[in-house]
Amino acid sequence: WNARRRPLVAVGVGWYFLLIAPSTFVHLNTVLMENRGYTASMGVAVVVGWLGCAAWRTLAGRRRAAGVLFGVVLAAFALIGWQRQQVWATNLAVWEDAVAHDPRSEEAWANLGKAYFSAGRLAEAERAYLRVLADHPDAPQIATNLAGVYLRQGRHREALAVMARVAALDPANPVYLTNLFHAQMGVGQAQAALATLRRLMRAEADNLATRRYPNPLPPGASATTLVDLALRLNRPEDARQAILLLARTRPDYPLTPLLAMRLHAFAGNRAAADAALAELARRLPGDPRLPGWRAELAQRRGGPG
Repeated sequence: WNARRRPLVAVGVGWYFLLIAPSTFVHLNTVLMENRGYTASMGVAVVVGWLGCAAWRTLAGRRRAAGVLFGVVLAAFALIGWQRQQVWATNLAVWEDAVAHDPRSEEAWANLGKAYFSAGRLAEAERAYLRVLADHPDAPQIATNLAGVYLRQGRHREALAVMARVAALDPANPVYLTNLFHAQMGVGQAQAALATLRRLMRAEADNLATRRYPNPLPPGASATTLVDLALRLNRPEDARQAILLLARTRPDYPLTPLLAMRLHAFAGNRAAADAALAELARRLPGDPRLPGWRAELAQRRGGPG
């Protein structure tokens, strides 16, 4: 075809290949690239439209048949578009469609497992993760996700068994350590859980600096849990070390004085506990939780505030 005589065809074809080239010839490190063809398909629409107009002019005696054919083509494209819209309506539908078209894709199965987990379909999430691990037993993130499924189901021993795979592969992953802590508590291994919390606090502190893992969290929540567990196990030195690490890595964390108050109250140091509570009130003036914390201190002392 002569591009000068049919400029719309040339534009449509050029548009399509120009926009589809990055997805075709360049590795984009993504599982799903269907949506990258949407803008490129505008070129196909231009060519189809030109062909329809050309057929209408050429087939002067059979325009009704040409119109019917063109309408059928448009209806077919509309139906295909509607079907794909249903697939892309939810994250779960996208990944179910992906594994249906490429059942050998481990990435698609892994993302389907995440979608099932988010939807609360835990048995199906388990099957998806197990399928990936069957081919890639040394995939720490998948094993961690599977452990999260078992924890949600209360299957703590199975979670521990799965996380044994991760221990040598990705031992500093905060998600792995969090799951390990909950699994250990679930089977009554409180002392081991306390050691895991210490590792978790250090891992969270390191990750704030390195950003090795996505969505880094400050070590505040793990420190609170560690202090409470350490005091319950009569391990005040572990609680003190946790508070020092928190103060060093996150000096602006507002609840550090609350942890110090609990430690001082446990040790019977009334003046230090009162000072910690005063510092907490200074950091969080007017906080509706303050009366509850005052009542907590009075209860820890065994008398009225």
